[in-house]
Amino acid sequence: MSKNINVDLTSEQRELLLRGLNFLRSSVKLNIGRARPPESERHAQLQAIESLSQQLREGVTSQASTIS
Repeated sequence: MSKNINVDLTSEQRELLLRGLNFLRSSVKLNIGRARPPESERHAQLQAIESLSQQLREGVTSQASTIS
């Protein structure tokens, strides 16, 4: 079961987190630093990373529309 956690981030913190997720996505795609996991596991990891990245990007859009 997943719990939602709300975190207040500055624009700089959000950008840093998104850059880190991009690095992580590249690492998973290239299998840096470990043995190659099963393809289904890699696919699930990449989907989770993309989902989190998208949530962070959408959070900025929804905040901007709320502020306007």
